[in-house]
Order: sequence, then structure tokens, then C-alpha cells
Amino acid sequence: MARSYANSTRYFRAVIVRTMDTGAVDTYTYGPYDTPAPAKGRITYWESQAKGSRGKWRDPKYAFSVEGHIEVAEIKWEREDNL
Repeated sequence: MARSYANSTRYFRAVIVRTMDTGAVDTYTYGPYDTPAPAKGRITYWESQAKGSRGKWRDPKYAFSVEGHIEVAEIKWEREDNL
């Protein structure tokens, strides 16, 4: 019989999908973090970088847009007596 030893623990990570104006797509993940705040910060950072990539003095071939979201994972440890 399995028995739970601890409460579930939640971890968060930021997922950033960057799309270059040339059509190239890259996916980045940051984390895991204990709280969602650092993941939100990563998304905000990348959104700011995307806005700056279209500035007056920027090379248009490096312009990009981003879409970000947060993913959550739960880990639950249980005792296994049948090993």
C-alpha cells in the first residue's frame, strides 16, 4: 500500500516562443522556480526585448515577437512497498 509522505510541491517555469520576422521560431524554457514570480519576470523581460528589437536604430533582420506562458508541475512522493 502506498502512503504519502509529504504534501505536493509545485514548481513553475517560463516558456518563451520567439518568432523572428524572418519566420524562424525558437522555444526557450527558464526554471524551475518555487513561485511563479520569477517566471513572470522572464516573460516580461522577453516582451520588453521584443519591443526594443523594433527600435529606430535596430537592424530589421533581428526583429522578433514573443509569446510566453507559465507551466506548473507537481511532484508528490509516495512510499512504494512493492520493490
